[in-house]
Amino acid sequence: MTHARSDSHLASVRGVDCDGEGWELAADLSAGPELLVFYRGSWCFLSRRALAALREEEPLFTRQGCQVVLVSVEPTEKMIELRRRLKLKFRIVADDDLAIAGAFALPIERRFGCPFPAAILISPGGQVLFRHVGRTGRDWPDWRQVAAKLPSEPRVPTGAA
Repeated sequence: MTHARSDSHLASVRGVDCDGEGWELAADLSAGPELLVFYRGSWCFLSRRALAALREEEPLFTRQGCQVVLVSVEPTEKMIELRRRLKLKFRIVADDDLAIAGAFALPIERRFGCPFPAAILISPGGQVLFRHVGRTGRDWPDWRQVAAKLPSEPRVPTGAA
């Protein structure tokens, strides 16, 4: 196991999503908390299971104005297929150079070239409210416990009617 390393600060964490749109963590945090979920790949049934469970718990996050962003090293086509197959509404950001994983010093699975499963909940002020880094592909957090770490006052997501 190796660790991705970077001197990046939260303000410089950025990427491109599977729709070709730019993404910046700092901009998202100005609208509310954000949950970053690093998954192994669409090939991993354990990741698919965890993401399907997260989809079911999505209202626990959106009620609090929290955006959920998935992060993957996979090619764009695979990210789009996963989103379609699992009926996910989450934004999926590419991390093919492991810069996003590096900003959070996530360990990298040498065998697969991707971070171990991880979930990082970040407050609008940039404080890490919750951090879980799996030791295996089976090691995912309980999404309800993650949502419980959000601030208690509900927020209306930006753009919600």
